[in-house]
Amino acid sequence: MKKIEEMTEQEFKQEFIKWFDEEKWNQIEILGRLDHIVEHICSTWLNIKPIPVLFGENMGKISSYLDLKNQVIWLNPNNQNEYIKLLDATLHELEHYYQNFYALNFTSPKARRWKKELTNYIGLDNPAEYVLQEIEIDACAFSQIVLATEFGIMYKYPNPEIQCLIEEYINSKKIIQDD
Repeated sequence: MKKIEEMTEQEFKQEFIKWFDEEKWNQIEILGRLDHIVEHICSTWLNIKPIPVLFGENMGKISSYLDLKNQVIWLNPNNQNEYIKLLDATLHELEHYYQNFYALNFTSPKARRWKKELTNYIGLDNPAEYVLQEIEIDACAFSQIVLATEFGIMYKYPNPEIQCLIEEYINSKKIIQDD
């Protein structure tokens, strides 16, 4: 058997798949692309340190979540064949990462509102109130703006009423204002 550094990319891929499986290889490729995007978005849009994106386990219906303790974005592996959904979820969680940074480091009215919402976060167990939080509307708006601007993807929230709120938030310029 050749040493890893002596293998071609195709040989390495075949050896990896032999030891693990093709699904793991595909996950690594997807995560590599997402990590590259995270680095770009963090440096050009958010001016924060990037964090890794990984596939989680036993996530049920949750598509993604930000793990602040471990500084990682977890994605549901059940969505691995839906790249745009993974990209949207990654950008959404990346904005939550930024919101936490912003709330901890600034004292503007927006920072204070975000800090209050993050401290009193309403989770998915209360979906009606969860989607109405400014931090959730902001994360959805950020994701949609980045998807459209960077990738030409027009992604909409599945619920039309919530999508109207997101569009109103974007059009109000609250996403860029600090009041």
